[in-house]
Amino acid sequence: SYWVKALEFLEATSDGMPDWRIGQRYALACIFYATNGVATPITDSYFWPGFTFDWLQKWLLEDSYTLAQRREECDWHGVVCDANGVVTELNLNQNYLTGTFPKETVILAPSLKILNLERNTLLSNRGKDETWFLGQLTQLTLLNLAETSFEYDMGLPPALEHLVNLEYLIASETLFSGPIDDYIFANMNSLQSLDLQVNNFEGDLPMTLKNLPLKYVYLGATSLNGDLSTFIGDGSQFAELQELWLDGNDITGPIPTQLGGITTLKSLSLTSNELDGQIPSELAALTNMAQMFFYRNKLTGAIPTEIASLTKLETFMVHENDLTGAMPNGMCKPQGGGTFERLTADCHEEVSCYFGNSANNCCTCCGDCTPTGPWT
Repeated sequence: SYWVKALEFLEATSDGMPDWRIGQRYALACIFYATNGVATPITDSYFWPGFTFDWLQKWLLEDSYTLAQRREECDWHGVVCDANGVVTELNLNQNYLTGTFPKETVILAPSLKILNLERNTLLSNRGKDETWFLGQLTQLTLLNLAETSFEYDMGLPPALEHLVNLEYLIASETLFSGPIDDYIFANMNSLQSLDLQVNNFEGDLPMTLKNLPLKYVYLGATSLNGDLSTFIGDGSQFAELQELWLDGNDITGPIPTQLGGITTLKSLSLTSNELDGQIPSELAALTNMAQMFFYRNKLTGAIPTEIASLTKLETFMVHENDLTGAMPNGMCKPQGGGTFERLTADCHEEVSCYFGNSANNCCTCCGDCTPTGPWT
């Protein structure tokens, strides 16, 4: 077993070290032996039974390395220590980890602030029994599980509710599914960035997010639903929000006028939902706005002329809706000069996109445009 190998490693390399360092080295050795070259049902399904491979950047634990190399864990790939030699970060992203990340990681809990496991697709921790230890890592400020096979079928693992110091939670493209319980985020009072994109969640948008100092919210392609106006409220609780991506869900209702009060917004993506009603003129108050993605909804009416006043706007995509009228002249000739990077509408017939008497369409694409937003 991995822990037997870890103990053998300690016996051979840790003579004379203080207890705290022996514990630290044991935890690291458990991580290595539990996830290096371990065949699992996931590797069997990707390749063939019994096939696996080693870490891309291996730690220096094995007999082929010198004793000096084996004794200096702070020099191993992805391990960051403080001035006292205490491990504070594990950056093992894109390193071909397999198996199950071990519970012995909790030995590092008093000092570990960053755990980055991104893009280890074959790394699989399933259910409460294999994710509970995450809740013990209470000093974490960043947890990145993106593009792993961490799995939980009742939303997010309940252990995450204990990570009250998190500033960045990234768990996009995992095997998490089911409704997200609001309590998970209730005490994450330092959370600035949340990325849960491309997971098969269900149910309403989490309302407790409104109580957090979030700057970046990425919930695209998560199968979430609910009324957007209810989620936004009066907008005052999102006072620091800069990017909001809710693409590819089942969100309904109109685009709320209250979004115009979140003046920190720079990127707003609501594509491929069930939004209806008109584009509110109040969005013209978003003077920092650079990107608006509203395509593939059921929006009606004309594009507000006030939108043309947004001098920092570079992308405005509203095709595949039921809009009518004309693209505001100021959009076709932005106040700052030059042209839009992306300006799209259903402009073959429904929306006129000509500037003055020019025969040239001012949109960069009309109608059936190649998806270029955050999510299709």
